[in-house]
Amino acid sequence: KEEVFMNLQYLKYLVTVAECGSIHEAAQQLLLKRQYVSNVIKTVEEKFGTEIFERQSRGVILTEDGKYLLEKAKQILQLYSEMEDDFLYPSRKQLNTCSDEIHIYLPPYLGMNNLMKAMEEYEQLFPNVNISVICKNKNDIYNTLQTEKNSLTLYFTHQTAEELQNQLFEDLHCELLRSFSLMLACAKSNQRVKQYSEISIKDALKLNLAFFAPEGLENAPFYHTIRYFGEPNIRYTIDNLFLLFQFLQTKNCYTIANQEIIDQNDTLIGIPFTQPVYSNAFLIYRPDLSHSYAFKSLLKVFKNYRNVRQV
Repeated sequence: KEEVFMNLQYLKYLVTVAECGSIHEAAQQLLLKRQYVSNVIKTVEEKFGTEIFERQSRGVILTEDGKYLLEKAKQILQLYSEMEDDFLYPSRKQLNTCSDEIHIYLPPYLGMNNLMKAMEEYEQLFPNVNISVICKNKNDIYNTLQTEKNSLTLYFTHQTAEELQNQLFEDLHCELLRSFSLMLACAKSNQRVKQYSEISIKDALKLNLAFFAPEGLENAPFYHTIRYFGEPNIRYTIDNLFLLFQFLQTKNCYTIANQEIIDQNDTLIGIPFTQPVYSNAFLIYRPDLSHSYAFKSLLKVFKNYRNVRQV
């Protein structure tokens, strides 16, 4: 039997399918035909003689063998990514002494854990680069990126890269950083939490929900993602993160969050959905104004964190 040629692109496609929980959504993100992505999965499954994904009515989930294979695939991609990082090579260490100014603009709702880890790694590699982290609303950020060099933002959305790109200014570029799973979140003191080891998204939408929406509900993180599954019962719209945590404790209500946000507050607990629900994080910047060595290296460090999330 002819040996199947394995390449890194196949591994990237498998990781994307696992993160999206859907072959159709992964194909949209990758700008590929759904049938081609399905054929790649079949090819890899035949190569290793195992089933990677279990097909379900609304998408796919990893099998136990699939989880093992995907973990190895992510390790391979991570190692290859590090091989591409020229600033890690001993002979090029002098490049890391460059000086520059970089601005990172964040909407007020963005979780910071993985971003801070990436920045700490970058600062060790490039100690002479000054990074400013600035909080602004979405529209102001986009206007700033239009004219300011070496600037970027991170943005959460349910959209694919193609859908988001169509909504941006022509000069701006979006790039998928990573996908992550959403879950129901509530205070640990909520007496009803013991009822749920997991919950369907449709049942979760019927609960009393509080949403953190400093820029209005239409711009709230994860709002449009969950609306895909039905109309949520939003009882409270809150523009202050501290007040959101207070409402979760005193009103016994719930919110939608990712693990990163839950980890930032030890009073919260996450309840996974029975069917995976994903959202996407994108890097957005203007390429023709952001081509310094320091800036390109920061993008590489951020992209290395795309595999931090456990699939």
